[in-house]
Amino acid sequence: MLSKLLPFLVGLALIAGLAVVVPLARELPPAGPAKADLQALARSRGAEWVPLSRVPRALQEAIVATEDARFYDHRGLDLVGMLRAGLANLRAGRPVQGGSTLSQQLAKRYLEREEPTVERKLLVLGMAVKLELAYSKADILEMYLNSVYFGPYAYGVGSAARVYFRKPVDDLGLAESTLLAGLPQAPSIYDPLHRLDRVKARQAVVIAAMTRAGYLTDEQAVAIRGTPTALDR
Repeated sequence: MLSKLLPFLVGLALIAGLAVVVPLARELPPAGPAKADLQALARSRGAEWVPLSRVPRALQEAIVATEDARFYDHRGLDLVGMLRAGLANLRAGRPVQGGSTLSQQLAKRYLEREEPTVERKLLVLGMAVKLELAYSKADILEMYLNSVYFGPYAYGVGSAARVYFRKPVDDLGLAESTLLAGLPQAPSIYDPLHRLDRVKARQAVVIAAMTRAGYLTDEQAVAIRGTPTALDR
């Protein structure tokens, strides 16, 4: 029954969301300077900014499959994903899925708004749309990868590759890429240096997501699970 109502609920949510977000748009900063501002922030934290062309495709796919499977199908707001996550959480009686897109996560970092208020959430939604209108998907993915927190001293993919594997991000293999992609959800819980067992369990979730998305074959998935990394030594 709920699945049949999904298209109606999506339309209703879209109308309601636009009615609230549009008036708040006046409070949002312009999207154009976002990349330069985030690059400056990365430099201030001693992080390396890595062009997307240097990030292994496997790592890009792992992040998309895990954090926002419909990344290339929406324009910042994935109402279908949000409603599906809400229904899944309702059925489970607890939070088991999130509906936040990569663009929303990036908007949150750009705005530096952490307070859990309704207004903040709406501003993040509005900023996500503005970022999508101002930048390509490749730009948004590059900004996300370079501003996401992977753990202590691991701000952005460039730093994360060197901290955990002591190599440039260009040289990461499949096993290393799937391991890193699982960390942003909860860096304090998935700490490769002290909680490798949890990280391995999270890596299995990433591999499963990539397989569902068609990025990996079943044979590749099995091979990656059995591939050790420098963290296993």
